Amino acid sequence: MAEPRNFKQLGTYDQCIAVPREHPLAGMVRDEIETHPLIRTEDTSQFYDMSVFKHCVQTLHVLLTLECWAEIHPALVTLPVDWDFKVPYGILYQLEPDEDIQRFPESIEAI
Repeated sequence: MAEPRNFKQLGTYDQCIAVPREHPLAGMVRDEIETHPLIRTEDTSQFYDMSVFKHCVQTLHVLLTLECWAEIHPALVTLPVDWDFKVPYGILYQLEPDEDIQRFPESIEAI
């Protein structure tokens, strides 16, 4: 179990899906995506690294992603979806940080 952390939220991103450019969904409209009989879910690691995006391209799997990662891999197309799922983003830091570390999120908040 991960140890507790402070989290300074900077904003939110909409969730999207990313598909390889060759994937049939890359050219389909949203209504077809929602009714496609071949869509299954597959879990991935908790944190995405480049291997997750590469795996998506190699296997032609659809990936739940964020709008901010739209250009992360040249072989993926990020598609917006009509849902209201947002993911907070920000800075994780120790529960009891050193003074220098504590000032950093405080200075961001002041901006």
